[in-house]
Amino acid sequence: MTQVIKIQPEITVTLPEGKVLIDEDEYNRLKEDELFKQWGFDDLRAAVLNKASWWVTQEITSKYRDELSIENGGFVRYPSTNGVPWRMDAHKMSDWLKENWDKLDWEAKRLGGK
Repeated sequence: MTQVIKIQPEITVTLPEGKVLIDEDEYNRLKEDELFKQWGFDDLRAAVLNKASWWVTQEITSKYRDELSIENGGFVRYPSTNGVPWRMDAHKMSDWLKENWDKLDWEAKRLGGK
């Protein structure tokens, strides 16, 4: 959608396709939100094509816990007890998934046969 802004005396500025004007405060808020974006467990599931919860746990969060946990310098805060939400740095997790996509066992069977 092309936006046209008319300023008196009759100056027309046409913004390129895909560009919009927003208030600086709104821009800064959006930028900050994006910088500190966090995911929960369901966001992680969505990032891996909505694989089952058991698969995400088995093939990512348990298998790579030593690497991912903030306790070891990673970026995932594992729940300490039931009811405590997962928290992970969305950007770092997204980057990790891109780097490790080929290592994930997409055809894995559930351990224990459940």
